[in-house]
Amino acid sequence: MYMEENYINKTYNGKKNTNILFLGTGAADWLNIEHSDTNREPNDKYRHLSSILINNQILVDCGPTTLNSLSKYNIDNNSITDILITHTHEDHLSPDVLAELARLKCKDNPIKLWAHVGAFKRIPKINGLYFCPLKIGRSFHIGDITVKPLAANHVVKETNEKPLHYLFSNEGRQWLYASDGAWLLKSTWTELSKSKLDIIIFDATVGPIDDDPRIFEHNNLTMIRLMLSVFRKCRVIDSKSTILLTHMSRVLYDNCEEIEKNLENIGIISAYDGLNIKF
Repeated sequence: MYMEENYINKTYNGKKNTNILFLGTGAADWLNIEHSDTNREPNDKYRHLSSILINNQILVDCGPTTLNSLSKYNIDNNSITDILITHTHEDHLSPDVLAELARLKCKDNPIKLWAHVGAFKRIPKINGLYFCPLKIGRSFHIGDITVKPLAANHVVKETNEKPLHYLFSNEGRQWLYASDGAWLLKSTWTELSKSKLDIIIFDATVGPIDDDPRIFEHNNLTMIRLMLSVFRKCRVIDSKSTILLTHMSRVLYDNCEEIEKNLENIGIISAYDGLNIKF
């Protein structure tokens, strides 16, 4: 389904493989950018809005570009059984996309929609969706994957919802999806400090810029390096851990190739649309 060079392979002998496909890696400022060719190569400069698909089954966020991405990577919409919402900003949640994904689902086999309890005020009732309210720190299961919602350092002004990061675990492996959000909140760090993370996917909206006011809700590269230093010191990650960046701004990355090269030198991967991680 994907070109071989678009894989990152991490081998765990005797364990069931997990796949994470990046459907999009762009921040909100990609929202209204025209893109005429829906079959562009994954390393093209255009980025769809940030979203991942786990095992062709679990969708994390579904913004306005999600259906385009699912089609581009030949994903059967009916394979999606669960949708996790980080928060209800329009680049992460499209009611129209939810309705389309749920359209062919029968009453007895709806898609489970997981979100913070406060988020459902902005999500309309849709046939084929079953609402599953979440509380921070309370784990739940999707098949053999355990998911723990953690508080994100981000704000949705229109609701009383709490934006979320997600800590996943199965087969003795753990990985973190942390987008959107700036510095990790103390409560979230306390939880992660007990973990051993194989993969971290970090918000990197602000890129190399240190004086942009978006650092109060999003990470820049300096913030990410500092957090990773603490993670290593506290043995939350090690040399085998994979660090990826997503949710990158269209206007704050002036020289992407140079930035990506510098990141690779310190063991950080700039994710791109179509990247598939197999571990």
